[in-house]
Amino acid sequence: MDEIYRFRSVDRLLGDRAELVSQTIYFAEPAKLNDPLEPIRGFVWRGDTIAWTNLFRHYVNCLHHIYLLLRLSEPNRRVGASDIPINMRWDDPLSQEYVDLLNEIWRDLNEQFDLMGIASRLGGLGRAARSDELEFYLSCIHAHAVAAIHRSHIEHGPQERGPADVDLSSALPSSLRALLDLLEQLTDEEALVRGGFEVTQQVVAKCRVEAKMAVVRPCTSVTERNRSFLLTDFPHGYVQQLSLAVGPRWYAACFTESYSNSAQWAHYADGHYGVCLVFAVDNDEYGPSLTLHEGADGVGCDEPTIQRSRRADRIHFERVRYVESLDEVDFFARISRLPEASARTVWFTDEDGNTSAVAAHMAPHADIGDWRDALWSEYRRDACTKTNEWSYEKEHRLVTYSLLSDTLPEDQLTMAYDFPALKGIIFGITTSDDDKLATIDLIKSKCIAAGRAKFDFRQAYYSSRTGQIESFPLNLDVTQ
Repeated sequence: MDEIYRFRSVDRLLGDRAELVSQTIYFAEPAKLNDPLEPIRGFVWRGDTIAWTNLFRHYVNCLHHIYLLLRLSEPNRRVGASDIPINMRWDDPLSQEYVDLLNEIWRDLNEQFDLMGIASRLGGLGRAARSDELEFYLSCIHAHAVAAIHRSHIEHGPQERGPADVDLSSALPSSLRALLDLLEQLTDEEALVRGGFEVTQQVVAKCRVEAKMAVVRPCTSVTERNRSFLLTDFPHGYVQQLSLAVGPRWYAACFTESYSNSAQWAHYADGHYGVCLVFAVDNDEYGPSLTLHEGADGVGCDEPTIQRSRRADRIHFERVRYVESLDEVDFFARISRLPEASARTVWFTDEDGNTSAVAAHMAPHADIGDWRDALWSEYRRDACTKTNEWSYEKEHRLVTYSLLSDTLPEDQLTMAYDFPALKGIIFGITTSDDDKLATIDLIKSKCIAAGRAKFDFRQAYYSSRTGQIESFPLNLDVTQ
């Protein structure tokens, strides 16, 4: 492959982002890519009693953190799923007093609800629970967990009635026990169970909306929105955020091996008003690549050429693979964001010091290196996997990873290329003449400054002969 294509709107190239001015490429987080399934992998939870118990305990600890955050934050501080401390070092808390408080909440909840017994039953099933199933389990205990936290805070100090007050009239706990009874009888009916949980997921979503309508409407203030998150949205947010425990955050810049598909022009090039950038690629034994520089030191710069002084990396393109359904991701086997000692304590060790059977990869004599190599292979696979519906895009990606818990700031999500890497620009069928001239003038100034004699400007058109988007050269002089 000698060249590769990237669709952009003129506004991104010449507007506030000035991507063409600064010769930069933006790396988007999964949630901002075109497919809503990008950040939602096929996670499953296949654990024993210890792993399930620790998951419930982790949930309660995270819920308490949010409860405390709402008590201590400024009134206009909006709290949401991104504040859930999935990777907090719960084995290294701030104080013994805090540990004692968490233990008290956990004991209170177990006395009235027997979470450890439920964890034992889930571990005994020996099956993989998916995210909708896990969310249902957590929704069943959620109100009781909030109440246990609230009781503990009342007992240890003044606590005004407020956002944490809950109605415990729900029959969900008994429904959970009935469900476990049913699952234990249907061990050979996985398809039936999956269908049932799809219905359950719909019921949970419906209940969440109804709870908001009944309890927190009108939800106009920050305080009301925070209360809504604590009482109704937390289980869903927690399940979604659990992905942060199983691998690095990743960010992708999307390219394609063909510019001929009209739908791609419509989706990614502003309905054919935008353009398609043509990049020359370097090829080696690892495949095609592009050399990029860290940071966006030229953003907003009026200079026709950008002098790059920051470290350059050759990043290889990853071909997106298209599949019928997304691969299963075993959550407990993938936990990797915490240091090994902390992960073992938080997720895989019980109160008596016993180690979970699902933590064999962390055993003293296990080859942790092989496990990590396999994880990175799966990370790369998942970052470049989409369902078959997107196969027409023939997509390739540049992917970068971060071990930080927080989303990277904008300046760190932008990398810069050298001007010679930009081989040409294909104008869309409906790109305005003004936008064409502005783009041509900018490129000409860059070519003159760089002593470059040729740049491939092309015009896209619909070919009735091929039924696809084709292009013809404009043969413009860029030397004067």
